[in-house]
Amino acid sequence: QYLRRIKDQPFGMVIGYKSPHEPRSPPPRRANDFADVPLHKPASHMIAPPFRPAGYKPLKWENRLHDRRNYFRCVAAIDDCVGLLLDELDALGLAQDTVLVFTGDNGYYLGEHASHDKRSAYEESLRIPFLVRYPRLVRPGTLIDEVALNIDLAPTILDLAGQPIPQVSGKSLVPLLRGTTSADAGSRSFLYENYRDPEFPKVTFDILAWRTPTSKLITYPGYPEWSEAFDLARDPKELADVFADAAFLTERDRLIRELADHLDHVGLEPVLTAGE
Repeated sequence: QYLRRIKDQPFGMVIGYKSPHEPRSPPPRRANDFADVPLHKPASHMIAPPFRPAGYKPLKWENRLHDRRNYFRCVAAIDDCVGLLLDELDALGLAQDTVLVFTGDNGYYLGEHASHDKRSAYEESLRIPFLVRYPRLVRPGTLIDEVALNIDLAPTILDLAGQPIPQVSGKSLVPLLRGTTSADAGSRSFLYENYRDPEFPKVTFDILAWRTPTSKLITYPGYPEWSEAFDLARDPKELADVFADAAFLTERDRLIRELADHLDHVGLEPVLTAGE
């Protein structure tokens, strides 16, 4: 109804779907989806993060199956709703001139790393969906395998609108959407931060991680013995912590230096020193 009212003038919309968030209650039309679909344990299901207490055992997989299915039911229901918007844009003749971005505020564990929820630096928590439909610029079916960050969204929208981009940390993704890349597109690294939530002090911790396109360093301020490193090129599911592996020491020290340099740039103290 809103689209029909404003179809003849420039518009912007933000819609936040919350249904996959706990507690999950899928709508009746999706309540029985996936009932007979087997759900397989993730490869990292028994690999607990270092901040778990000694003797910790992950929740039994069988006890989470109903919740997992409800998660997928809620996501499928969101897909229905987004489809209604896309159909309406098509029906109104607005699809060619409308930029639609589908994204999320965080990733989510479905048993990976003996975890659920989010709040840590493994890929399942760190990565978010980022889909763009803009027929005038982006060819359907395009897959862009470069690092893009949520802080890039504002400069991208300003760029698409022909507006100047202020001094911000993010950058416009328009060149990538056009199919062109910059010289540093394949080497972009970024800082991941999580701070202990006083509401959940037993399951959240201060975390500073440095993520490159091919590797990752995870540090826990105050707990250097928990430090982790992963060779994402060889181990994208982060099954093997290589922080102490002799073959990874050179890369690990490079990650430590890069993280320290970035923390210094933003006025924070380094967590580790190369060679530790």
